[in-house]
Amino acid sequence: MIAFLYAGQGSQKVGMGKDFYDNSTDFKNIFDEVRNEAGFDLEEICFEDKEGRINNTRYTQACLAAFAAGVTKLLNKAGISPDYLAGLSLGEYSALHAAGLMDEKELVKLVGFRGAAMQEAANGLDTKMSAILGLSGEDIKPVLEEINKKYEEENKERESKGEMLLSVEISNFNCKGQVVISGASKLVTEAEEKLKEAGAKRCVALKVSSAFHTSYMAPASKKLEEYFNDSKKGLLVDERSLEKPVLFNAIADEKQDRKISDLLIAQVKKAVRMEQTIVKLKDLGVDTIVEIGPGKTLAGFVKKTVEGIKVYSIDSYADYENVVKEMAS
Repeated sequence: MIAFLYAGQGSQKVGMGKDFYDNSTDFKNIFDEVRNEAGFDLEEICFEDKEGRINNTRYTQACLAAFAAGVTKLLNKAGISPDYLAGLSLGEYSALHAAGLMDEKELVKLVGFRGAAMQEAANGLDTKMSAILGLSGEDIKPVLEEINKKYEEENKERESKGEMLLSVEISNFNCKGQVVISGASKLVTEAEEKLKEAGAKRCVALKVSSAFHTSYMAPASKKLEEYFNDSKKGLLVDERSLEKPVLFNAIADEKQDRKISDLLIAQVKKAVRMEQTIVKLKDLGVDTIVEIGPGKTLAGFVKKTVEGIKVYSIDSYADYENVVKEMAS
């Protein structure tokens, strides 16, 4: 069985999609169709980014979603169809698009709204995200709890003044031996030092613009909730159905009797369970994963987490041609 796995923020890079755009009319048409929904020049930011905006979540999300929609269209046209779908953070929205929940325009409009809401929630906050290599979530949790406890009194004073509260949280379980922590910059730095003492091999800062998938994104989750209940300007996702099964970040499983909107609202402020999702795909019988998005980060996660799954990464048009050649044979 085949699964499509969509990359999230952090995978973006200048030049992404340019070779697809130049070689495929179908891919180019996707960019042309969603330009109005993006609200900015997709091609300029994806291909050149002269103003250095690609890492600002307001722009990142629509750029990555447009790229993923274009690649998905090409794969479908080539007769390559997934049995399961999943994505990392933002990539979950591309998975839902591929599952038939929304079209390209609705996808780009939605993630553009999400990106703007997340950037607004991030404005004025001194936060960061860091990937901790070599420790498990169970190793990391007590260290973060100790640090957060240390700042309880200061947070009471900050709350009385209406200032940003200080916390550090787990935001991503990426794969075996890689967990992302996020929060107030000062606390993340303190946690990095303590986790190195506890045996972490490395701590790597992520190229994102805030502490995503933490309580700092609560204002963004509230705005998403409003969007999913707005029949005129938003998207009533709970009134639609999935044509293919999607594994959701918040639970590393299919939605079952849960509302899609609730899972997406929770996802923006709670930890992404990618490691558990990869294990679940393996348990479901998936033996081939196609990673869609710039880079090969998710392929690395799969290889570090489970054995016996063939992984293809589509970062370039040449990658796409290779996947079609190998999977069609």
